[in-house]
Amino acid sequence: MAVAPAYKRADGSNPSGQIGMVVRSVDKGRTWDDSLVYFRTPASDMTPLEARICEMQPGRLAVIVWAYDYATDRHHPNDIAVSHDDGHTWSAPINAGHMGQASGICWMCGDRLLTIHAHRAGDTGIYVRMTGFAGDEWRPIEETVVWGKNRAQAREGQPITEMFASLRFGQPSLTHLEGDEYLATHWAIEEGQGRIRTHRLRIRA
Repeated sequence: MAVAPAYKRADGSNPSGQIGMVVRSVDKGRTWDDSLVYFRTPASDMTPLEARICEMQPGRLAVIVWAYDYATDRHHPNDIAVSHDDGHTWSAPINAGHMGQASGICWMCGDRLLTIHAHRAGDTGIYVRMTGFAGDEWRPIEETVVWGKNRAQAREGQPITEMFASLRFGQPSLTHLEGDEYLATHWAIEEGQGRIRTHRLRIRA
């Protein structure tokens, strides 16, 4: 299973609408189905960019998205969608309140999640957050900046094509190693060189 947005065509049209689709295979990847939708908002131009999915308890899935409004060129707080039936039905988007763009998500234990975000406006940097998600309510517990604090990247109302041309870090992800250790990774341009950064984290739930 994977998740993906329906991007606009080159001519600006999008017959599917700005939705997030579940892409599912039940035959080990030989065929795929994209008929299920996990993200849709009343604002037709709100797009779930660069979504990431994780499984919590069996059947319980959580997706974090970078919510972007193409009509106004505005970034919105990260949204979370959750399913309790292996992705067949989904909650309405849950506002996480974090102004992250590309983000990643990892299950820790019980109702706790670990997320990682590329903040490119305001207080910029790569942020890692521990969050409680009991009852499908988003409750941030603790956060830390692991790289790049206050490296200006984007501004409000900036066209997304212009913003992408100026990016210097992004695509953060998390991997559970063992015990209380996690590996955070992201790309960055430092001193004119493109690099893949890794950060070994010890986080106790």
